[in-house]
Amino acid sequence: ENIKIGFDFIVAVGQYENEIKQFDKLISSYAKSNLPQKQIHLIIVGDGNGIKLRKTAFENDIEEFVHLVGYQTNPFQFMVKAKFLVLCSKNEGLPNVILESLACKTPVVSFDCDFGPRDIITSFENGILVESQNWKKLTEAMNLLVSDDVLYQHCKENTLKSVQPFLLEKIGQEWLYLLK
Repeated sequence: ENIKIGFDFIVAVGQYENEIKQFDKLISSYAKSNLPQKQIHLIIVGDGNGIKLRKTAFENDIEEFVHLVGYQTNPFQFMVKAKFLVLCSKNEGLPNVILESLACKTPVVSFDCDFGPRDIITSFENGILVESQNWKKLTEAMNLLVSDDVLYQHCKENTLKSVQPFLLEKIGQEWLYLLK
């Protein structure tokens, strides 16, 4: 599907009300970044009551830049058009959303929370890993990825090859080996 959005944006994906995803803090971090001044919006794809998130956007005077688009049967239409995906969870397992973003050729800025992101993202190769819960560093990473065109293109070029180890053909063979 091809969405028609008339502005550049970054994307985050998850349940609005899930405190683990910390979208309210992401909105505050985004507000402190250079992205609104550069007319780069924030789209959050997910389900739930967005009152708290809208309030945070309003309090940071960026409500016109933050878009809660709700649950989407096809979130990839947003990932493929985004400048990058942001994952700001307190913790994760193996976050499919990172693999999905990279498969859409979209780099990722993510907290280096325990388990998951560091197994997929190599900093400055296919995205940027940030010390977990360091919101200042997350803001700096977002700024860097939109201001350094060479770094951005380098990360974008490495997205697809970085998901190769996670393809069904590779993982399936490993499962068969383990089962034998």
